[in-house]
Parts: sequence; structure tokens; C-alpha cells
Amino acid sequence: MQTFELKDHLSHAWTNELVSFPLEVSAKVGRLRVRDDKGRLIPSQISAGPGNRRRVHFIVDELAPLGRRSYTLEETSDPMPAIANPPACSMDGNTTLLGNGLITVRAPTSSSAVAQFPAPVLAVRRGQGPWIGEGRLMLSDFLKPKSVECTLLEQGPLWLTSQLRYICERGDRYTEQFRVYADRPF
Repeated sequence: MQTFELKDHLSHAWTNELVSFPLEVSAKVGRLRVRDDKGRLIPSQISAGPGNRRRVHFIVDELAPLGRRSYTLEETSDPMPAIANPPACSMDGNTTLLGNGLITVRAPTSSSAVAQFPAPVLAVRRGQGPWIGEGRLMLSDFLKPKSVECTLLEQGPLWLTSQLRYICERGDRYTEQFRVYADRPF
């Protein structure tokens, strides 16, 4: 369907690099898979890029100095290969947990009426360790909190993206996005 060619011009050894290419086919996204030059299916994710142009993303396990690698996109019913420490989103009381087993961020959930905005990052933990940190959000006095909206924008095998939107009574908005990658401690 589509071929992706990589070549190193810097004489550098690359490992576990996230790469992306424009998606030029119009097949059913849920059945598209990337196969490496050794014939193995590898985890991939398709997302909307600038101007809603779709892109395919995947991890290059290794690229030797001045080396070449070739990948192909194909339509198949084969399952997506599993990836270590996949990103996940879950609820824990009145907070949202965004993590991958190596790192987890505790963030606020949606609330239709708030007297004070919660911090965008309430706490962080590595692995199963203790929660650390205590965030807070400071606003100008004229900004009166109205609501908080937490939305999961994208979830796939390589990453998830969550959006937190603070809405003030006058209509002012503050928006931030979190992205948690699979198998990365950041």
C-alpha cells in the first residue's frame, strides 16, 4: 500500500526512535499495520496531523550509522502487536490517572461547577512508588472559575493524549494537553 524509507546521513546509531510519515492511502484505519524490513508487524498509530492530514507513527528499533531501513503499510486483519507498558487512562475517585506503568500523572476530572480550579498536575509517581508533588493553579483575580473539562483526545498503542480545559465565567479559557507514551518514563 505504502512504503517508508529511512536512511541515516549523520553516521549515528539510532535506537527506539518514534518516526512519522504522511498517510497517503484511504483504507480503513483500524486494519492498517506497519511491517518492518524483517517481515515483522510492529506497533503503529495513526493520528491527525496539521490540517487534519493523517500520519502514521511507529518506533524504529534500530538504524545503523549510514544504514537504511524500509517499512511497509498494509491492510490486514492481523492484530496489532503488543507493546511493553502501553499508555492507559483510568479514573481514581475524582481524579484522572494517565500513565504507562513507568510513570503516572494524576490530573483533575471534568466538573461542571467549581469554586476554585484544581492544578493541571495534582501529583506524579514513577512505577508503583509514592505520589509526589502538589500542584496549584494561580489565576488573576478577575478570572472567576466556572468549569473544568477533561477529554481523552487520542488513545493508541504508542501514546494517549488528554486535554484539560479550564473555563471562566466571562468565557476566558485555558487549555493544556498531556501526552503519555508507551514504555517511556516521561
